[in-house]
Amino acid sequence: MAGTAAKVLVVIMNKDNAGGLRRALETLVKQEGCRVCECFDILILDGASKDNSAVIAEEFSTEYPCIRFKVQEVLGGVGPARLEAIRYATEKGYEYILWGDSENVYSPRYVAEMLSSPPDCDIVSGRSLVVKESVWSDMFFWYHAYHEIIPGLYKRHSPGNNKLARVATAYKEALYPPSRRSDDFYYTLIVLRKGLGVRYCLQPGAVVKVSMPRTYEEVKGWQSSRVKGLIEAAIMVGDKRPPDLLPWSLYFLTPIIGPSLMASSLALLPPISFLPLVLGALVTLTPVFFSSLIAGRSRNVYEGGGLRTLPYVVAGTLLHGFMTLRYYLKWRKSFKGREKELREKCRRIVEYFGFKPETVCLHDHS
Repeated sequence: MAGTAAKVLVVIMNKDNAGGLRRALETLVKQEGCRVCECFDILILDGASKDNSAVIAEEFSTEYPCIRFKVQEVLGGVGPARLEAIRYATEKGYEYILWGDSENVYSPRYVAEMLSSPPDCDIVSGRSLVVKESVWSDMFFWYHAYHEIIPGLYKRHSPGNNKLARVATAYKEALYPPSRRSDDFYYTLIVLRKGLGVRYCLQPGAVVKVSMPRTYEEVKGWQSSRVKGLIEAAIMVGDKRPPDLLPWSLYFLTPIIGPSLMASSLALLPPISFLPLVLGALVTLTPVFFSSLIAGRSRNVYEGGGLRTLPYVVAGTLLHGFMTLRYYLKWRKSFKGREKELREKCRRIVEYFGFKPETVCLHDHS
């Protein structure tokens, strides 16, 4: 994709994670084959942390002046931060943005491997290796790595915390909605809906270790924030509801829908009765089929991977579906009647950072 002479900006998203920020920076300043301040600079975009994240950043920037710590100009989540980073990279003349997070721990040649991708790649995904820390890691590790687990998906989607993007092509006609979360999901949808010729690639040699929530309370907080961001982004781009709401809701309901179909076969005569019986059995087993795919391809993306994760993945995917539906029903009420306000907010923030609103936002003429 580029040699070591490329102008690369590594963007680290951070909020109240000083310990994680230190670990991420320690692995970035020790990169091999592409050295910090020679091959790449670092911008830490902070969401107004109340811990000592700024102190950690200053400690590193004293030795490495190309590391800059900056509090977001527009607070309110990752979406506005991405727009700010793209503006920063454009104004400073960077050719690439390498998106990261203060929860990431980078392999020694991560940046060099990302930059060794084919030259016609506009967006490159690295390999996410989820750390095994709790039962919640067993249940949800796939969330950070599904671009690798589902065959061919990396050609259409790249995770927001593990992605190298060519600024001039990746963000020419599509940008991130300024939502609190789920901005990278909607960036992918915008690219697909516009039929843009953005080419996605995968670089499995670029490994970054990532973590999942460690407690049920952390899981609930993550899921709640994720769905809230999805609803916000959906309104901003003009969707009536998040496009993944129906699939995940139906997935969660498969243990109910399947047996119901099977029971309905009792009211029918053969051979017609076999149709709902077979269909019901397939629906009931859908979580097992889907989870088998994930568990079977988990060894390269999860430290505790293997078929032993199958029952945990079944439980995790069903819980993901349940929480998608639950938090949609919870948060949708709070957004009701605010559609025009949020679409105007989208336009205002996108214009604030110097971009055209039509790259993201739906204009509300009402």
